[in-house]
Amino acid sequence: SVSPQEVIPGKSVEIRIVIDNHLDDDAEDVSVSLDLSKVPFAPEKTSEEFFDEIVKDKKRDVRFMLNADANAEPAVYKIPVSVSYKINNQSKTRITYISVTVNAKPTLDSSINSFILKNQKNKIQIQISNTGLAKASFLEVEIGQSNFALLSGSKIYVGDLDSNDFDTISFDVFVRDTSTINIPLTIKYKDPSNKEYEESY
Repeated sequence: SVSPQEVIPGKSVEIRIVIDNHLDDDAEDVSVSLDLSKVPFAPEKTSEEFFDEIVKDKKRDVRFMLNADANAEPAVYKIPVSVSYKINNQSKTRITYISVTVNAKPTLDSSINSFILKNQKNKIQIQISNTGLAKASFLEVEIGQSNFALLSGSKIYVGDLDSNDFDTISFDVFVRDTSTINIPLTIKYKDPSNKEYEESY
């Protein structure tokens, strides 16, 4: 088992493995190891555990704490698990895999970079920033109805917005004689695991 189900870059994840001896004899010199050579994880203490023996029909519990690299790309990583042991002085090895998902939610913010004049056409410039650890994909911005007349399309497709990056979009509006302009925005996007988000600003 893996806890949490998704680990954020720079955070820790616990891997729990239960070794259950269904063989006809006791297993001796048992070692359980993780091969971390091709994945962006490092052990907090160790990536290998040893047992003198696991007797027939008994279980042993193994726990590994791993740290995900701070710059780990969001993806599903397969970690090879090797279990070696001796049965009647014969060495045996079994290799299986456990999957660990690295994911991070993009963190979006918006700001206005416009000087608005009353009773005339204005171009409202909006800066969308991604301050999160993951890329936002299929990003779309929609402007809602408010106390101005929209002169351009209400939706703009941005596409991908990388971590620590920004993009600027603009809408054409006619602003009436009013002291306060409310600009409702709806931003839709997906994280690296294709989970969809919709946020209002």
